[in-house]
Amino acid sequence: MTHESTPKKPTLRELIALLREEIALGHKCAAGFLALRQALVENPSGGGVPKAVAEIEPSLIALGRLTKRQETMLAARGEKRVLSWIAHAGATEERTTALRLFRETAELQKTMRQDIKRLSGLLAHSKDFIDFQINVLTRTRASDTYAKEGTEESAPRNIKMFDANV
Repeated sequence: MTHESTPKKPTLRELIALLREEIALGHKCAAGFLALRQALVENPSGGGVPKAVAEIEPSLIALGRLTKRQETMLAARGEKRVLSWIAHAGATEERTTALRLFRETAELQKTMRQDIKRLSGLLAHSKDFIDFQINVLTRTRASDTYAKEGTEESAPRNIKMFDANV
């Protein structure tokens, strides 16, 4: 007679360890977002951005792996959400700790979403700044770039957009 062993369900203690790891990575990401924001604010043309991105990238990759691990743990428990897992646990000190850590991770995730939104705006501004600089360097005519949408373009102007005689 063969005995098949069922996979062991993850424990609340393992969830607590995972949440602590997520919090540590979240703080690293927040620091990286701050460095990236400072790089974009101090130099709209993008100087310092590659270094800031290179520093934050390992933390974001680790956070992605951690999320996959969390999904695996949830599937093994037959739960769809971490909060439902915690809610089904007995009233213990571990449950209280898990709930506190869960709230902290939720707050960190909210903060990171806000940081990403702000960074997206700064990146768009930097892109616009670089596009403007390229237009200046290539001496793009104003009518080529700034014509109203839906209107026919007038005949090309002989004067460039940034000529001193305009």
